[in-house]
Amino acid sequence: MPPDYSGYYTSSDESTIGGVCAGLAHKWGMNKGGLQVAFILLAFFWLFGLVVYIICWVAFKKLPTKGVKFVH
Repeated sequence: MPPDYSGYYTSSDESTIGGVCAGLAHKWGMNKGGLQVAFILLAFFWLFGLVVYIICWVAFKKLPTKGVKFVH
């Protein structure tokens, strides 16, 4: 049975640190690098990005995203 890609998830096979940006990029059809830059800037200036990243890392389920096409 294939994994359920509904809701939010982290990437288990394309992660740099926790896979949050890769999972969100996969879900939203975006570039992972752009999300990484946004989280880094938010973390650097307000620590908000770091807090949100850690919450997402803990709360989201881990799913493989490499080679999986997301269909909305």
